[in-house]
Amino acid sequence: MHIKNILSFFVVFIDLWLLTGCSVINTYKVAVFPPSWMNLVQISNDVYVEKGMSEALKKVLLTQKMESKRFVIDVWGEIKSKPIIYACESKECAKSFNLSAPAHAVSRYTILRPEGFTKYLIAHETSHSEVIERAGSFLNWKNIPQWFDEGLAVVVGPDPRHNESAWEKIISENLPHPSQEELMKIHSIKAWNKATHEYNENLDYSEIVVTYATAGHYVRKWYNKVGRSGLLKLFEKINAGYSFEKAYREILENNTANQLKPHNNAIQGTSGQRGFSKFILAAKSPG
Repeated sequence: MHIKNILSFFVVFIDLWLLTGCSVINTYKVAVFPPSWMNLVQISNDVYVEKGMSEALKKVLLTQKMESKRFVIDVWGEIKSKPIIYACESKECAKSFNLSAPAHAVSRYTILRPEGFTKYLIAHETSHSEVIERAGSFLNWKNIPQWFDEGLAVVVGPDPRHNESAWEKIISENLPHPSQEELMKIHSIKAWNKATHEYNENLDYSEIVVTYATAGHYVRKWYNKVGRSGLLKLFEKINAGYSFEKAYREILENNTANQLKPHNNAIQGTSGQRGFSKFILAAKSPG
């Protein structure tokens, strides 16, 4: 059994390397080395930070992490995964993980730069951990398309660069973006990264990220129709052997007749504000 577990780990490692390229190798050292070997010290049960991090920054991180939980619970109902945070302060620390984005999730680990010390991005990465946890197996997780995984993470953690206000900016300024049909063809992490780069080529990542805002918009519409029960049912079906596409379609079809009925946990994307908005009582119709 021990040998089987070791082999399974290397299969996962190699597969992820093939999917995402060499950039994942440094990040994946978190699964091999203890935190102390990476110059990290523990400041809470599930948070490790770069040695020497300022007390002020530690406080920001812990506060934002605590506030992030309500966003995850609002969508998922509870947090089943147990993500561990590795947080950097210096550029050298981030570089050692090959971390160029503010935040990045690797299995049950969330790796952060100071720009990622926000409740929205921590909630976003926690949602990725929830998807992995609830998928039940590596193969099930691999078969969940990246557009849905990222779109759901945007719904959970509506960072201003990705939220519904960002989508409205895309439409009002006629920014190039994938259609719904094009979006749903983006299945792999590699394809997702390629599309993200292409659509943001002439845009500032610190202001808007087109693929994330687009995916968030369409997943939010789906979630507002099917509710939390539909989301949980999706993963029940995936664990029962359904393909993602079949489970997603059936849940949507079963809820179409009731799409105008109240969902206590329907989410309205931010509009006119930069942050997480209040829940609405009725799901919006398509449009």
